[in-house]
Amino acid sequence: MSRILAVGTALPPFRFSQTDAKALAGRHFGSRMEKLKRYLTVFDHALVDQRFFCVKPEWLLSEHRIGETNQIYMDWAKELACKATVLCLNRAGVKPEQVDRVIFVSTTGIATPSLDVDLILKVGLQADVGRTSIFWPRMRWGSIGS
Repeated sequence: MSRILAVGTALPPFRFSQTDAKALAGRHFGSRMEKLKRYLTVFDHALVDQRFFCVKPEWLLSEHRIGETNQIYMDWAKELACKATVLCLNRAGVKPEQVDRVIFVSTTGIATPSLDVDLILKVGLQADVGRTSIFWPRMRWGSIGS
């Protein structure tokens, strides 16, 4: 029977309070969205205190091509996934070759092949480890946050 033995977490370097994230979203979307104030209320009810981003706040206020934002996602997702996985394995006292399934979830960017392939190679998991990848890309602005 499968079970969770440990959890590993790795976070991007820039932490925003939920209040700061809401203000930043308001500045970013500005006059481009009708009823912006109504949409921003989601920040008040999300039960989230803080958010972590891979880029500085100023970066979010300018336009970027989807390829650029997705490349940032790919670079950071690979690094953070490896850090979290190694931490998890160490906490559990498990060797990479003992893992029989990887479940990789992302709500940020798009990757083909899935990022778990890179993770398997870098961390030293079995080449035939079972894989489940779940992706649900968010809107473009969220493609560089968590």
